Amino acid sequence: MKALPNLLSSLRLALAIALPFAPERWWFAMILGAGLSDWVDGFLARRLKAASWIGGVLDAVADKAFVLSALITLTAHGMLAIWQILLLLVRDFAVLAMSVYNALTGAWRDLRKVPSRLPGRATTVGIFVFLLAVVLWPEATGAHLALFAIAVLLNVAAAVDYSVRFYHQKREKLYPVPHVASRSETDLAGDRVDR
Repeated sequence: MKALPNLLSSLRLALAIALPFAPERWWFAMILGAGLSDWVDGFLARRLKAASWIGGVLDAVADKAFVLSALITLTAHGMLAIWQILLLLVRDFAVLAMSVYNALTGAWRDLRKVPSRLPGRATTVGIFVFLLAVVLWPEATGAHLALFAIAVLLNVAAAVDYSVRFYHQKREKLYPVPHVASRSETDLAGDRVDR
């Protein structure tokens, strides 16, 4: 049972590989399945206490791979423009830049300290909803534009959130905050000395 979350992430990777070759009539089901598996694998990992660093990496890679596969597939079929892909990947470009910085400075362990956060999860949901709308209603350009704008705003918010966390993480490493004893710790220390 504990392997189920990683199995779902692996399924999402398989869907990422298969999507460009699948018939267009299957796209909606594949995108919906990938989006649902993203939610279910995280839920199961927490519920089954099966969360691990490897599972988190597999989940993130599967998410990125599927979204990139879907964006490229829809662009290749004239349903999206390249500039839309770039805007929908703002968060991922920010995370990639942070990862490259950590790699160049030998701080790979710091990547383990960047857990998934609400803005990032909301961005993923926004992108999946946009992709589903494009596939389900190809002619509804007004709805697409509104959902695209929401997904881009969520992307920018997530990029800013991750960047701010990254900045604070690096700042704390360079300038550690010294531990200041609380009043109760000071009183206890004084009691020990007086006795």
